[in-house]
Amino acid sequence: MESATLHTSLAFTINSLFHMYLKTEGVDTKNHPIKQELDRVKKYIKRVKNLEKEKNDKHESSGAVAKRRVDRKAASRMIRAGMKRKF
Repeated sequence: MESATLHTSLAFTINSLFHMYLKTEGVDTKNHPIKQELDRVKKYIKRVKNLEKEKNDKHESSGAVAKRRVDRKAASRMIRAGMKRKF
């Protein structure tokens, strides 16, 4: 899921930069194919967000939220061992 988010964000960023470049060059972008490409990438971003939301909702509704606990004895052993070490 993270990979899909990354790829859609990168695609949107690159297309947005190209759109801005065309605007600075004075090109009419209303009928340019970059507009269609930006719309296509926006649809994919929405799809990825919806999938992430569904995944989070499913995970929360299952009640399988694991609590993380710190093993205090192990943590204190690691800290003591680190303090004895000379750097």
